[in-house]
Amino acid sequence: MVLFILKSSACLAVFMLFYKLFLEKESVHHFKRFYLLGALLVSMVIPFITFTEYVQVEPVQEFMPFQPIAFTDAVVEKNTTWQEYIPNILWSIYVLGVIIFSIRFLKNLFQLFQKIKTNPKFKNQNFINVLLVDLVHPHTFFNYIFLNKNKYEYNRIPKEVLWHEQTHAKQKHALDILCIELLHIIFWFNPLLYYIKKDIKLNHEFLADQAVLKQGIDTKNYQQLLLAYSSPNNYRNARTNQLANAINYSLIKKRFTVMKTQTSKKAFWFKGLLILPILAILIYGFSKKEIVEKEVASFETLTTQETKKGATEAMITEYRAFITEFEKTNTVWAPKLNRAIAIYDLMTDEQRATVKKYPESPLANLATIKSKIPTEALFNSWKNKTEFAIWIDSKHVPNETLNNYKASDFKYYTSSFVYNNARSEKFPQPYQNHLYTKKGFEASYLKKNVAHYNSLKNDYLKAEKEFINSGKKDDSELRILKVRLNKAYNKLSNAEIKKYGVKEVTPQKQSSVYQQQATPKQIAEYNKLAKHMSKQIKNKGTIKLQQVKRLKHLFSLMSDSQKEQAEPYPDLSLLPPPPPPAPKPAKAENAEVPVAPPHAPKPPKSEKAREITEVPPPPPPVMKTADDNMSNHSKELQKAWKAFKTEGDKYGNAVNNYLKNKEGTISALKEQYKEVMKLYNAYHDIAKKEKAHTVPPPPPTMDSISTYNSLALRTKFIPTNRENNMLRLRLLYNKMSDLKKTKVESPSSIDNYILRLNSLTEEQTKKIYEHLNSINKKAKSEGRRFYSAKEYKKLEKLYSSFLTERN
Repeated sequence: MVLFILKSSACLAVFMLFYKLFLEKESVHHFKRFYLLGALLVSMVIPFITFTEYVQVEPVQEFMPFQPIAFTDAVVEKNTTWQEYIPNILWSIYVLGVIIFSIRFLKNLFQLFQKIKTNPKFKNQNFINVLLVDLVHPHTFFNYIFLNKNKYEYNRIPKEVLWHEQTHAKQKHALDILCIELLHIIFWFNPLLYYIKKDIKLNHEFLADQAVLKQGIDTKNYQQLLLAYSSPNNYRNARTNQLANAINYSLIKKRFTVMKTQTSKKAFWFKGLLILPILAILIYGFSKKEIVEKEVASFETLTTQETKKGATEAMITEYRAFITEFEKTNTVWAPKLNRAIAIYDLMTDEQRATVKKYPESPLANLATIKSKIPTEALFNSWKNKTEFAIWIDSKHVPNETLNNYKASDFKYYTSSFVYNNARSEKFPQPYQNHLYTKKGFEASYLKKNVAHYNSLKNDYLKAEKEFINSGKKDDSELRILKVRLNKAYNKLSNAEIKKYGVKEVTPQKQSSVYQQQATPKQIAEYNKLAKHMSKQIKNKGTIKLQQVKRLKHLFSLMSDSQKEQAEPYPDLSLLPPPPPPAPKPAKAENAEVPVAPPHAPKPPKSEKAREITEVPPPPPPVMKTADDNMSNHSKELQKAWKAFKTEGDKYGNAVNNYLKNKEGTISALKEQYKEVMKLYNAYHDIAKKEKAHTVPPPPPTMDSISTYNSLALRTKFIPTNRENNMLRLRLLYNKMSDLKKTKVESPSSIDNYILRLNSLTEEQTKKIYEHLNSINKKAKSEGRRFYSAKEYKKLEKLYSSFLTERN
């Protein structure tokens, strides 16, 4: 515990020092907020980070000599010293401190809730103003802003101060303070928490000041206001709760300095990146480092479990066949020899007594071969292409390639003489030389044992996975591979294991219990499915085929013991047989039932039949002030009115040009409309504050009920672009509230109506298009790009009459 406190305190001290030197006076206040909170969290996490290093050691057996123990009848008295009471004393002091700080925290919290409960409250947007009789600094706790009642009622609190406090509420600064206070209870003895709490609160003030200045307030005026408003003379006896954010006079100077600071992006990124090396150093320096000793088991130890079982009859038969073949031919094939050695190692002593031992392998351990560098004279002689064929790192190259190398570039070489009858047309030279660079020598010789082990490991893991998934009982092949793998691992030296990062393979299951088993999660899934199916069978309910397949698969994964403990397997024979396949539909000419009429023909692609599907946004709202003389209002309101009126007139002209002269696009009009509405909202806010007029409601949005209904009419009665219109209708419908959905016709209802229209005859469809062409012609002559309500009504009557005729 003490070590953790020291380490975390050291990390926190470094983070705070970096903050004081590089970040405190910068204007990146949001980043600073998360930096300070992150510093607290990371400084407590770093001491728990553990890096584990595994060291392999040879097992050592220690023999303790027997020593006689003398027994006496004397009674040993234990003397207790005062040092033994120190831990209890320290823990008592710590617990006492936690209790005191917890009481202090709860008391502050209770006082805040009491103020909220017992004093008048007024809701202002998302904030609740709590009016206090006491003379207090304005302060904030979550969405509650505590103000002096007298000053608030007489409008003596400047709007900048209210904005300042509202920023504390919007950005939830109270959460930061609660977190640090809770940490303060646990680590009350750590003085660094006092300082970081002060920095966090100061940064909250920076954030609030920044938000006020972004409203367009002059910096000097705001500073003078803060100086006058937070002066000790104004709040001589005022007290502020520790859990709330309040204007602090003692920190005014720092706030004034930071207000004038502007941090460039380059400086921010440079200082931000400096944190990374500091974090790396702290993790390296204050994390835990554990060295775990891992004994290197001898080959005998590794194969104990395998040899207990002994070789199977099939293995012994294979081994005897190998010995018989070897005695006849006196030749050995390496893969067969390796299997024979593994089988022999698996045999029990009784089994080995019944067979002959395998021949010893004459192959050398390539990993022990030392480097051999050619001399310059020898190296130059190899350039003679009539005498020598050259391979570099097992790849044949022309002799001229040696001009690109020096003799010292090669760490090993072999040279062999080729007799006349063994020479080929491609390689007629009497000598064949294999040269190895440092990389090639390591791959072909030094890493030979490691490569062999890795190859066996991959084969073993693949075979193990296949065995587990197959559900077979005979694990003979897997045991042979495991013995070979153990032997290959035992052949590696400690230096090779450490240098190449070789990891020993541990079987997923012991050899003697290689029967596959289901995981607890799979058993739980099986039990749930089995219960459900048994219930459905009992109630003669339905069961999905997919569920039956899944149940069978899970049951096949389970061992015998798991099957006994699990839910009983449902009796699937009680399920009703599947329904017979649906008959193929008869051809139209032989069908006894009437065939559905063909779909309505596509409309002719003419300019007359083309429908206008896009409508520009609605006009901006009309602004009427209490009196028409704008000179009676503030300059700010006059300026906002002028900006809105100018842009509104421009937008109106653009809409007229679009409708009459087909100039511009809908997307451009939408963007222009957004700009007009921004100016409208700005004017709206100022006029509301000055009570200059009763603000009209904003215009309907593009996705309103009227837009939906208009699009629904086009979709139902105009065939053109019907599929795209249906997609858009569904999007609009999904965006609506539940209340709005009750006021419009649902897309599914419109879809059903369109399906009914498909039953219209070709003659009826033709009449509809003739009527549509006449409406389009009339609209075009009048300069309209959309249908009137009266025209839609006529279309609806026409469709209804045709549908009635069909019925």
